[in-house]
Amino acid sequence: MSELEGRIGRLSPEKRSLLERQLLRDRPQRSIDAIPRRAESGPCPLSFPQRRLWFLEQLAPGQPTYNAALAMRVRGPLDLERLERGLRSVISRHDALRTTFRTPELEPVQVVLDDWSFVIDARDLRGVAQAEREAEMLRLAREEARRPFDLAHDLMLRVIALRLSEREHVVVFIEHHIAFDGWSDGQLFRELEELYAAEVAGRKAVLDDLPIQYADWSSWQQARLQGPALERLTAFWADALRDAPPLLELPLDRPRPPIQTFAGAHHHFTAGPLADQLRALARSQGATAFIVALAVFAAGLRRWCQADD
Repeated sequence: MSELEGRIGRLSPEKRSLLERQLLRDRPQRSIDAIPRRAESGPCPLSFPQRRLWFLEQLAPGQPTYNAALAMRVRGPLDLERLERGLRSVISRHDALRTTFRTPELEPVQVVLDDWSFVIDARDLRGVAQAEREAEMLRLAREEARRPFDLAHDLMLRVIALRLSEREHVVVFIEHHIAFDGWSDGQLFRELEELYAAEVAGRKAVLDDLPIQYADWSSWQQARLQGPALERLTAFWADALRDAPPLLELPLDRPRPPIQTFAGAHHHFTAGPLADQLRALARSQGATAFIVALAVFAAGLRRWCQADD
């Protein structure tokens, strides 16, 4: 061990953490080459996140596990034709929403659809008795949210509009996680807002050009992570996860079923002053509140399971 390593090892945890944060701030940022457009427009390899979700679909096909649904209640006039045109424009702009996943040979590839159609599934609930209308709306929204996607043929977004009255709709957006995440939702609604407003005002929508598509990034990622680079990363995680338990032995009040069902529920609670204390602790440590909460969760799991992994 070098003298420098010895001096660092003798630092208190607080001083070591301070040193690490200072080194991170002072370290020059690595320049990453701009991600280029693909030279070809045909099928291309899946990104690593796509491969993970595609593989899980092969293990348990036809499940809605990675569906995400967002419902918006719209009070006031809603022009479904304009909304539909706006959504078609978003789908046309973003290849990821028109990407299907095929296996012409052994390896899956992503194929962007050139020939596609999109319509909003509009349903009128005004014929349902007033006292039952809200319950029927919830039933239909949940039913559609749980309908699986066909990754080999479907668009990765579908929309259902439920009309409750002349001036009230509930619009449900159902997405597959292979094409969406939390950031994507914000992008979708920002663009849709501009496209719909432009339609209503009779003007051209103002949207930034897209420098690349997801398949461009996927191809770039695959080109960078292969050969020795991929072998080095794979070896690191194979060693890190060696002898890790397949499941955490949590002291559950119900036995774990032999086959995962994904049946669960939400528990809502108010953190109150604890949330302010959490944010203050995060700021004092130069971390986000999420990371602090994750550390607390990990500490709880370690105590309950008597395990380090």
